[in-house]
Amino acid sequence: MSPKPPAFGLIKFVEFVGLPGSGKSTIATCLEAELKLCGLQTVSRTSILADTAPFFRRHGRRFWVVARNAWSCRDLYRRSFRYARQSGQETVWDLAKVSWNLWTVIALIAEGERRQGTTVIVDQGLLQAIWSVQLTATQPFSPELWKDLLLATGIRRALIANIHTDIKIAHIRASTRNSNGSRLTDRPWRDLERQWEAAAHTVADLVKLVRELADSDDSGGHILKVENVDVPPEEAAREIASALLQNRVHGKQIQSRTDLMA
Repeated sequence: MSPKPPAFGLIKFVEFVGLPGSGKSTIATCLEAELKLCGLQTVSRTSILADTAPFFRRHGRRFWVVARNAWSCRDLYRRSFRYARQSGQETVWDLAKVSWNLWTVIALIAEGERRQGTTVIVDQGLLQAIWSVQLTATQPFSPELWKDLLLATGIRRALIANIHTDIKIAHIRASTRNSNGSRLTDRPWRDLERQWEAAAHTVADLVKLVRELADSDDSGGHILKVENVDVPPEEAAREIASALLQNRVHGKQIQSRTDLMA
């Protein structure tokens, strides 16, 4: 969590980014199983934050993780709140939700950093938290606003898996699984198409920002693009694991960007 991050290629985290319903969590679960079969020690966001636990246990766990890291992450908590506020959230409740989400992910990263020799698999990480901020923002996405936070939280130690699928397919998947509804799923597709397109553009902007941060270092890129259309999640996970293992983890640079196409 140092303001001066280590060089690219010291892969500690595998972070997924993409639209709701694109398959991030499914592929992340398969990747964890694949890496364990290969003998790597792994831990997931789900296990650290109890994401699948009942409501009170889940949020109690998140509160404990955020509080446990409050001293070491205090500056990042303050900065992330300030950036969320500058994004112009529609309501105070939106500001509270996105800020809490940012703090949770920052604390998750701090927890992962303490686990020596462990690859941390994050299906909903800092990039996705920033994406959520923009979903309820009144100001246009500003890469400069988030650049230093990404660097300070160690984005240079993350392998980014950009999971891409057709936005209409993603909408159908997200609508099917989300019983509580959300801003992107609680109305018919014809009423939401523009919002989904804007959300997809934000994902692309975030990936572009990470690529620019990678290009500022001469160690090469570390972004994997997964076209999740007809590829089984197990196969996509094997491809990500292969790319990760070929370049090794915890120490060797990723030499080139890889596109995993359907």
